[in-house]
Amino acid sequence: MLGSERFELLREEYQKSFPEKEALLRSLQEELKKTGSIQTLKSLRLEVHKLAGSAAMFGFTKIGSLCKIQEGVLGGRIDALAQERKEFLSLEDTREKELFSQLEFFMECIRRELRNERTS
Repeated sequence: MLGSERFELLREEYQKSFPEKEALLRSLQEELKKTGSIQTLKSLRLEVHKLAGSAAMFGFTKIGSLCKIQEGVLGGRIDALAQERKEFLSLEDTREKELFSQLEFFMECIRRELRNERTS
């Protein structure tokens, strides 16, 4: 099997994992909303980081770019919370409300892109 054929098979297998990846991100987002746990925020950032790299590697550049931007946003908030020595998000804090709003927008964009890629 030629390298390009093998890559295409790997790409197709990766693409089949999109529903699982979307479900994991959604689950972490929901857990973050419920608990406000910084550990959950870190887990979400890690999963977004992994998706950013793997999507870009397999040629899903739009998904990779969206995730890279979101990873920076999440990382910045994690750093700020560490400086404030906080272990939980304050769900009443304006910054946290903005973060959740931005996360919702990110999830909608990712959902749309993952579904577009599955149907193309």
